[in-house]
Amino acid sequence: RWKVFPNRFFTAFAKFHVIALFMRTYELLASRKYDDVVLDKLTMDPFHASKKTASASSDKSAVAKEMFHTTFWANTIAFMADYSVHQIILCYGYYAYVRRKREERKSQQSQEEAIVVDAAVLTSMLRKSTQLFVSRVFGLTCSAIGGAVGTLWWPGWGAVLLSNMGEGAASVVMDDGQPSASQPPKED
Repeated sequence: RWKVFPNRFFTAFAKFHVIALFMRTYELLASRKYDDVVLDKLTMDPFHASKKTASASSDKSAVAKEMFHTTFWANTIAFMADYSVHQIILCYGYYAYVRRKREERKSQQSQEEAIVVDAAVLTSMLRKSTQLFVSRVFGLTCSAIGGAVGTLWWPGWGAVLLSNMGEGAASVVMDDGQPSASQPPKED
């Protein structure tokens, strides 16, 4: 277990920084494309918005609805960055796998067999890519629901805590038990 720890730590550290870089890039692109109203929604601080929204209204339904939208918009860029990084990892993993297999089987396979194998790998990649997209959208939605419920429970920290718990719950629900996206498919 501890033998793989340094590698996993480095991978997590690198992913964290690359996702942060993608977030800043998406924020820059959003600042060039959208007006200040949309940009404010995308860069809102859910902690302070939760406190402000809860103190401005006593209607719990209106507060929950407002915080759902606020948390959803505020987390959109982070979820897009996370999705983008994992999609790149997935695509590169499949690219490396196909390239390695083509080198191994250059003389052993006919052209038709190679096309069938490539089509199967492409189908597998598209399935994984779709799963990744659905899991990120589900995580974003659960995060927004958690932010709304957390604001009703404890404005400020409750929104942050339950938003993160919603994302974590979505991750557990969407886990298919398969190896990570960075590992190419195993041969049959």
